[in-house]
Amino acid sequence: VNEKEAWEQVVIVDDIISTGGTVAQASKLAYSLGAKSVIAAAVHLLLSNNAKERLVQAGVKNIIGTNTVKTEDKDIIVVDISYSIASVL
Repeated sequence: VNEKEAWEQVVIVDDIISTGGTVAQASKLAYSLGAKSVIAAAVHLLLSNNAKERLVQAGVKNIIGTNTVKTEDKDIIVVDISYSIASVL
């Protein structure tokens, strides 16, 4: 992969997205450096204080999280990790 292709799609991974401020800043930086698309992924999506809107305004195309925090938002991709957690208990 050459340097230009590496910036085609950027995935920003965080443990928790609460207000979305850090991920929004990272998304804006990625676009300023030439990213074509940004995806945000986190284990825990708290998404407080208009976080989803903040991420969308920063150009985040997809938001991916786990089912550790319940969401009814159909635009968010939720990965069920209940089996993984149960298997280690």
